[in-house]
Amino acid sequence: MDTVICPNCGHEISVPKKKVSSIKCPKCNMDGLELGLDYFDENDEPRKSFFKRHPKATAAALFAGWLAGKGILWWLNNKNELLSGPVQGADSSDELPAEASCETVTEGTSSELIPIDSEEAAQRLVHYNLNKRRLPENQRASAAKREEANALGIDIGTEYTIVDPYDRPNRKKTST
Repeated sequence: MDTVICPNCGHEISVPKKKVSSIKCPKCNMDGLELGLDYFDENDEPRKSFFKRHPKATAAALFAGWLAGKGILWWLNNKNELLSGPVQGADSSDELPAEASCETVTEGTSSELIPIDSEEAAQRLVHYNLNKRRLPENQRASAAKREEANALGIDIGTEYTIVDPYDRPNRKKTST
């Protein structure tokens, strides 16, 4: 470790590893000692910054950051279109086969199905250890969940789905 001598008291002061322009003598409290030292590595060469020692890694990191930024900007500009799903015209009959089959199943058997908001539906869901969940706009329940609800005699409609039970390992009950 390099040392410098204080011009006031002659005390040896160790040079800090980080480059600073001035230091303070711990013995005489003389502040503002100018070091004027260049920091050198083991081969008595001036130390280079990380960016100069690793130009390829620096260029790769800058390119990756630029690419990630472009991707985020593209997503921000197009997120409404991506989240809304496919847009269909009012007169088009280009429905997906799964959506068409789900609608025909619920329409054909809706007379014998009970609505999901009823008390009897809630009792059936509890009996089979299931829960109902309201879906966000522009989302529909899967065909499998619709069939499962129909097998239970429950009409989930277009705004609900049923979910299987699951554990919440990171949740802790707090007593109030």
